[in-house]
Amino acid sequence: MRQSLILNVLKSVYFHRKDAFYQIIIIALLSAIITGSLLTGFSVTSSLKRTLSEKRGEADFLISSGMRYFKGSLADRISATTGEKAVAILESEGYCQNFVTSTTVLNVKIFGVEDNFFSFNGLDTIRIESGTVGINTRLSEMLDIKAGEDIIIYIRDPDPIPDNAPFAPSRKNSGRLVLKTGIILTPGQSGNFSLGVSQLEPLNIFMNSSDLGSGRLESNRILLQNRNGYKESDILRILGETLEPSDIGLTVRRSQKTSEPEIVSERIFLDSLLVNEISKVIPESAPVLTYLANSLSVNVKTTPYSFVSALPESSGLNIEQNEVIIGAWLANDLNAKPGDTLGMTWYYPGPGNLLNEKSSSFIIRSILDEVSPLLDPSLMPDFPGISGSTTCSDGMPVFLYCLIVSGIRMKITGTGTEGLQKLLSRIRQGKKCGE
Repeated sequence: MRQSLILNVLKSVYFHRKDAFYQIIIIALLSAIITGSLLTGFSVTSSLKRTLSEKRGEADFLISSGMRYFKGSLADRISATTGEKAVAILESEGYCQNFVTSTTVLNVKIFGVEDNFFSFNGLDTIRIESGTVGINTRLSEMLDIKAGEDIIIYIRDPDPIPDNAPFAPSRKNSGRLVLKTGIILTPGQSGNFSLGVSQLEPLNIFMNSSDLGSGRLESNRILLQNRNGYKESDILRILGETLEPSDIGLTVRRSQKTSEPEIVSERIFLDSLLVNEISKVIPESAPVLTYLANSLSVNVKTTPYSFVSALPESSGLNIEQNEVIIGAWLANDLNAKPGDTLGMTWYYPGPGNLLNEKSSSFIIRSILDEVSPLLDPSLMPDFPGISGSTTCSDGMPVFLYCLIVSGIRMKITGTGTEGLQKLLSRIRQGKKCGE
């Protein structure tokens, strides 16, 4: 019986041998395809992991300030708080040339680093000495440059004042540095380090931080390891507890004329978000707005380029809308007296940082003595290229913003030349002029 069953099966297989053969071929092909897909997926996954490891190094968290800057010591304090390794770097962009052949490569990532960047990634023997750079293998091939040869790098100096800030001084030209190629970095030596999301091999230059700008060790990225299992919320909380005003360019000083403490931003600008947060912490805060007027005139007499400040109602000036109080020097220059009509023209920023001139008229309510504390020279901000200078470049800014908080004045943006007069008007009229 058993032999008969086996014989019948064999006869059936033989009879359907073509169909069986085709099924075996199909199964074999499908098995090969699936096996190949699995192997390809494994290979791609391994390649992506390797590429990710080469690009991010040992970093698990990235703290980025965008185009802003903070002090590099912040990374040290975060490291001390978390018990994790942390390193601050400066990320920028530019382009470079082979000094001999003039071969140019655009869209190059430029990193300002110190020795701890490579030790952070487990590369204790690599250092970028001052006056030298490290470039990755791909960039060296495109430039046809070797270690020991000179490279020209075009990069903008780190500047806390953003390029797109209204009335910021023109910075059309990049800084030019001629440095020696100290080392060609392979992918295994962090040469392909990248904070972007791209499958393309980056073009990297690593410079010593001291060679950037004026030598200020400023950073805009912090790389942080995570061996203790911190969550993103933990890092944000620690950052909030560790951050100090000086880390984001805020300093405290006193006005020499009024002895009032002032909070000054090296960015010149204080974002409305930051101003609002400070106002919440110090509820008695009040805004002050200062313009640079193109001209102030009474009848046929005109005084060019004078400061105009709009003070809050809490200053106790008791002036009505469209009224102003002027200083004695301005009054003498214009032969003005209380009750006269004062004409003012100023530039208002339009699209693309274009300046449109506007004008308005005010009634002079009273005249201040030069010793009045309201005529405070500290309303003039320390704007690079303006403060302390006798000449101004094109594109000079025209506004100064301050926030007075119980005598604390926060400079937000500004311009002008020291020694110019102050014209004081009510804040609501000042805001109207700025609209």
